[in-house]
Amino acid sequence: RQVLHGERTILTKINLLAGLALATVLVLSSLGVTASVLSRVVERRKELALLQALGAKRRSVTVFLLSEGAALGLMASAIGYVIGHLLSRIVVKEIFHVSVTPHLMAFLAAFAVTVVMALLAGSVAARQALRMETAVLLKGE
Repeated sequence: RQVLHGERTILTKINLLAGLALATVLVLSSLGVTASVLSRVVERRKELALLQALGAKRRSVTVFLLSEGAALGLMASAIGYVIGHLLSRIVVKEIFHVSVTPHLMAFLAAFAVTVVMALLAGSVAARQALRMETAVLLKGE
């Protein structure tokens, strides 16, 4: 009985550690996607100003930036999940000599967090990019 209790305690701690690692990875990947979206918008402020000068409404530009951010979030979460799953298979196979089955909930959590962060970053970036006057951006000051 004591052995089973000890094993259960160890497994609980391993699950807690794995959950903490998952949360850390989600936060770090979200920060990476956020930085990528923000830098893309900052680099393209002149293009966005040109779109507005040609008649695009601010709402259209915002929707465009949010769609781009969501697409980036989708790709980042899918690629990250695949790479993470492959690495976890290798590590677990080498250390514990067992196989790993992918968890749908882990993918959904990573997917949701990454896409939401990309959308939030896109909205902040769009607000910043559209805050400046079109003429000033096109002039280059």
